[in-house]
Amino acid sequence: MGVDALAGFALAVFLEAGLFVIEYHRGGVQIIGTWTDAAAVPIVIQVSILLLGWIALGFWEETLFRGIVISNAVEGLASRELSGRAVTLGALLSSSVVFGFGHVISGAISTGDSLLYALVMISISGALYGWAYLLSGELAFPIGLHTGGNLATTMLISSSGATYPKVVEYSVSGRSIGFNTSDPAVLLLLFAIEFLIISGYFYLQYGAVVPNPNRSESPSV
Repeated sequence: MGVDALAGFALAVFLEAGLFVIEYHRGGVQIIGTWTDAAAVPIVIQVSILLLGWIALGFWEETLFRGIVISNAVEGLASRELSGRAVTLGALLSSSVVFGFGHVISGAISTGDSLLYALVMISISGALYGWAYLLSGELAFPIGLHTGGNLATTMLISSSGATYPKVVEYSVSGRSIGFNTSDPAVLLLLFAIEFLIISGYFYLQYGAVVPNPNRSESPSV
């Protein structure tokens, strides 16, 4: 399922780049450098650590929040003889909220946004990861999506002050940019685009139109 992982990775980078371009044209950020390297460590070592670290984190978190939480939620809700739609929505909602609470404190502290705002936006991101998982029954696309998003906001497009190599380094004149911090109108638009692209991808690749919760009971990569 390497193609799905690469597709998820590419989508995340595309969306993060799109968010940056929007904020740049709105005057929210200013580019202060390109191809910067703040640490006195060979760049190959830094890039390797970042890449392997984000892959490991993406694999771990997607296995936990999607592979385990969604699968168990599907099993539990199905045992109550709920409809397939109710099972799907319940499993997706539960995993997304758990994902949101798992990241909300660090997200709010690092950006200065309110806990509620960070919780809502992070939960929506989690719902999109879960949507991809429910459409495919596999973790490859969500892992790629998760890894690409993390890598794009650190090594590819990153704020000033971070001590790792950055393709584009920026400073912020307003609020920080990211998928849990930027203007909600912009974020909701990008989330809608992400939802449509994910849905379109799995329809074109596998003919999947709606999630099948039965495929998520035994997750695979």
